[in-house]
Amino acid sequence: MQLAGPIVVVSPHSDDGVLSLGAAMARWARTGAHVELLTVLALEPASTTPTEGWDRRAGFATEGDAARARREEDRRACAVLGVTPHWLPYGSVDFDRHGDDEEIRDAVHGCVERADVVLVPGSPLTHPDHAWLSALLASTLPSERVARLEEQGLRLGHAERRQRHRCALDPAPRPPTGKGEHRCRDEHGAPEQ
Repeated sequence: MQLAGPIVVVSPHSDDGVLSLGAAMARWARTGAHVELLTVLALEPASTTPTEGWDRRAGFATEGDAARARREEDRRACAVLGVTPHWLPYGSVDFDRHGDDEEIRDAVHGCVERADVVLVPGSPLTHPDHAWLSALLASTLPSERVARLEEQGLRLGHAERRQRHRCALDPAPRPPTGKGEHRCRDEHGAPEQ
C-alpha cells in the first residue's frame, strides 16, 4: 500500500525517535514512504538558561547549547535514515516549557495534519515528558491514523527486558497502516508464530 501523506513519528526528545524506531524509519523510507520525525521538546536554541542535571553532565552550559547540538545530531542521524526532521522549541521537564499544553498540542497538530500515520509514545512511558506528551495527544489525534510505539531504547534497562514475550510495532519493510498493527516477538526478537 502506498501512502499519500507522510508517516510522522512524534518524539518527545531529540534522541527518542531515532533510538526507538530508527531501523524501521529507514526501512519505510527505503520502500518509498515519506517519513518525518517531529521532536516536540527540542528545546529553545536561543535560550541562555543555565543547564542542570543531565545536560550539565553532558557538557552543555545553556539550554540553547543543548538544543543546537542535539538538533545537529538529530539532523545527521535523520540524513542517514532518509528521514525529514522537524523540531518544536518546547522545553523538557528540566527547563521551562515555553508554551502551555494547548499551544503545544496545536503546534503538534499543525505538524501532523497531513500525515497518513502518526506514531506517538506508547510504552513504557517511564519518563515524565513521555507520559505527559502521550496524555496530551491521546484524545485529540484521530485514532484511525495513530499507532502507539514501544520505546525500545527506554525498555532496555527495565525488568520487562527479562519477560519471555514483548509486543512491538512491526518493523517489516512495509509502512504501518496506522491501525495499531503489531507483531508479538519472542525473547530473541523473532516474530512469534
